[in-house]
Amino acid sequence: GGVKTTTLAVLMLIFRAAIRHEDTVIIDKKRVPESNLIQAGAIFMAAASLLMAILLMLTATQSIALQKLLFEAVSALGTVGLTLGATGELDAVGKIIIMLAMFAGRIGPLTLFLMLSEKQNSRSAGYPPVKIPLG
Repeated sequence: GGVKTTTLAVLMLIFRAAIRHEDTVIIDKKRVPESNLIQAGAIFMAAASLLMAILLMLTATQSIALQKLLFEAVSALGTVGLTLGATGELDAVGKIIIMLAMFAGRIGPLTLFLMLSEKQNSRSAGYPPVKIPLG
């Protein structure tokens, strides 16, 4: 569940390519398609956004140390099954939040966001590319 190791590996390779000022990401003498790069970034951002939302809801409703809540949220989203014992300290609202986090981690954060969004038509046809200065 959650962000898979291959997604993290692709993100690390994107980082390496950016540092080297390379236009493509190469794995084992093969070029990674741009669609995979975009998908890896989207999965990571979806998971990070979902984790922040879960953590915000837990901190707003529970009076447990932040470190314990963070561990519980990451464990639930990653469907790891580990706990620091804080699950037993959660009230009904906290347990529901953790259950929803486990469900979201099981189906995958990007899948969850795609299910909740409307399908958009491809907007890239007919538009010229633009170089945006970043960071």
